[in-house]
Amino acid sequence: MKIEVVYGDNQQQILMNLTVAEGSSIAIALQQLPDLQWDNNAIGIFGSGVSLDRVLEDGDRIEIYRPLKIDPKVARKARVKPLRRKH
Repeated sequence: MKIEVVYGDNQQQILMNLTVAEGSSIAIALQQLPDLQWDNNAIGIFGSGVSLDRVLEDGDRIEIYRPLKIDPKVARKARVKPLRRKH
């Protein structure tokens, strides 16, 4: 089966095509990528979070998500704060 693995960090974005045996899990597929540091990152398939034991289907795209640098709520408050009027 053919799958893709995508990952991005601050310096680069990586897209790799892999061929895995039918019935392979995400963990098995990622073992083929020893140079990729993904240990603590969330994993998804086409934007939906999944576990490492999920069995892959032909054409799946494994996405390795980076940890958030800042909570989205905190970031929004920081953007809005300068726009608020002081009374």
